[in-house]
Amino acid sequence: MFKVKFKRKRNHIPNLVKRVKDLSKQDVKIGWFKELGEHKSSSPYEQKDPLTYPQLASVLDWGNRHTGMRGFHYTDIMIASNPIKDNKDIKKVLRKYFFNIKNSKPRITAKNVMQFIGGEYVQNYRNIIGNKGSLRSLKSSTIEYKSSIGTPDPTSPLVAFGGLRDNVSYKVNGVIVTP
Repeated sequence: MFKVKFKRKRNHIPNLVKRVKDLSKQDVKIGWFKELGEHKSSSPYEQKDPLTYPQLASVLDWGNRHTGMRGFHYTDIMIASNPIKDNKDIKKVLRKYFFNIKNSKPRITAKNVMQFIGGEYVQNYRNIIGNKGSLRSLKSSTIEYKSSIGTPDPTSPLVAFGGLRDNVSYKVNGVIVTP
């Protein structure tokens, strides 16, 4: 005679639901934050009315109707050229998070996932800002002005001395990180 044993498989749906909920509880923002203070230019010329990083980023992205300055719309360009669904590194981190769903505890935390995504998008912003291939060319008057204040590359869009590019950050659950 022989014995037959049936092993009941566990239902892993609750673990999956918990991981998705944990991800959805994370608050991640990418950009420039007022907590970083005012944009301090490396220009030898005194700034009359310094702007905060979010103010400067907004003017450069959307323009200024009072001065007639056109915006660069770099946020739209960055998002369109780097869709999250095509990012292999983000997919890899998400796979790691959802891997081995039978264990109640993931290999990495939901916060780590969002920190990684924040870091990826900070790098994407930095790659766009100053990129002559992605952004429209500057007007000759802008190039002349940037030359007069000693900008290292006066033809580089959105970059005079790099302060804005260097201060793009991400915030996860209220904590700012500037990689």
